[in-house]
Order: sequence, then structure tokens, then C-alpha cells
Amino acid sequence: AIAAGILSKGPLGLVLPGLGVAGWLALRRRWRVLLDLQLWWGIPALLVLVVPWYVLVYRNPECGPDFVKVNLMLENVRAFTHGFERPKPIWFYGTMGLPRLLPWLLVFLFVWPVRRARGLSVALVWMVAVFAFLHLASAKRVSYLVYFAPGFAISAGIALSALVESEPRRLRHALLAIAAVVGAAAVVVPFLPIRW
Repeated sequence: AIAAGILSKGPLGLVLPGLGVAGWLALRRRWRVLLDLQLWWGIPALLVLVVPWYVLVYRNPECGPDFVKVNLMLENVRAFTHGFERPKPIWFYGTMGLPRLLPWLLVFLFVWPVRRARGLSVALVWMVAVFAFLHLASAKRVSYLVYFAPGFAISAGIALSALVESEPRRLRHALLAIAAVVGAAAVVVPFLPIRW
């Protein structure tokens, strides 16, 4: 799966899931698990899947070294550090991204009583790590929130499931709040000067 991610999105295919793994390892303080992953055969297997494609592209006379330079350096490293073709201010996701996560963003207002739900802390750490990574990158697009979506959806799903089991009354309040926001948005949003 990591190889497919690298082939489709470059180094992000490794970095984004890696943030989840690193978050889990840090949260659980179980660094010895890295030894159990058998990276001694996993890394070579990954390289066997990824490197031939880059070699073939590099050797292609139509795109060659320019593609590898643009794909790896400009579209990834320079995009992160200098915003290659898409520089945006650091607050971009706060103003353009967070509204698009409504109404499900409101679920997190009700998470505290179920904070110990199985898997929630790991999903939240992954979600926050990916959001921080995207937030710190100079290149920003609303469509990049798709990288944030798995951790967000898993966190919201675990929280809602835990609320159903242990806090049904609090869940009713959460759902009423979400319904109120959706209703208000249906009335107000058409009149806001937001470029969707």
C-alpha cells in the first residue's frame, strides 16, 4: 500500500501514513514494535516496487531527469518549504478548510467523556499530525484536506460510536447541535462570499 501511495503521490505516500504510525508509537511508547515490523524485508520490497518506475521515467527521453526533478524536488520538497505554485498563508486551512468539515467537526466538542474509547487517541493523534503537517506546508489547497479525511473520519466515527454506547443523552445533544448548524448553514451560506 505504501508503494502505491508513493507511486501516486510521491513521498507523501510514505509521510502521511508514517505520521499515523509515529503518532501511535509515541502515544503508546512502544518503539520496540519497529523491530517486529520486519523492516529488513519490507524496505527492500518497497524499493523493488518503486525504484524501477522512477528509473524508467528517468531514462525516458521525453521527460527524463526533468520529471524526477520536478516530481520529487519541486512538487514535494519545494512545495512544502516555499509553496511551489500554490503558496498560501499559514491560516488558510483555518479559514478555507475547517468550514468544509462541518457539521462533523462539531462531534469533537463532545469527545471528552469518551476520550478513552478504544482507538480514539490514536486516530486523533494521526488526524492532528496530518493537519499540522498540511498546516505547516507552504503549498496549500482545499483539495489537500483529502489527506486529512481518513484520520478525521475514523476519529469522528469512533467518537460517535462511543457516545452511542456510553453517553446517549450527550449524543442527542451533539446531533441536535449538528442539525442546528446544518439548518443555519442552509439559510446563511448562500449569502456568504465564500468561494467553494
